[in-house]
Amino acid sequence: MIKNKIHCQNLAYCRFLHIWCILYFFNIIKSTPLISLIIISFLHLFSLEFNSKRLGILLTDFILIGIIAYSNNKLYIEINIILFLIYIKILYLINVNPIKLYTKYLKNDDKKFKDENYFSYLKRIWFLFIFNNNNKTIYVIK
Repeated sequence: MIKNKIHCQNLAYCRFLHIWCILYFFNIIKSTPLISLIIISFLHLFSLEFNSKRLGILLTDFILIGIIAYSNNKLYIEINIILFLIYIKILYLINVNPIKLYTKYLKNDDKKFKDENYFSYLKRIWFLFIFNNNNKTIYVIK
């Protein structure tokens, strides 16, 4: 059991998909997260409130999907499923319920930062992801 404070935004699956995209674009990884991005973009489409942050998230999703589909339209379904299951397993290993993560912690984070624009959101989540500055965290999983 890990007893660390972890900001809920650091655990969002889309963060790991974006890193996977970067690794794919630099030819470090040959498989793509295309099918996962498609599924996540549908979730973003129907689960987020309509504001500039949502539009930016959706636009980013669609741009990544377009670039990846143009260069390699293979879905790599098995790899995407395996990596998603590993992601879920890691959440359980650090005592994070994935359902609570998305229905409680990330939802509360969205409420707390409801007036945030897309660029402020990007700065906040990637700063937290890279530096994990616990002094600035609001919703943490302990």
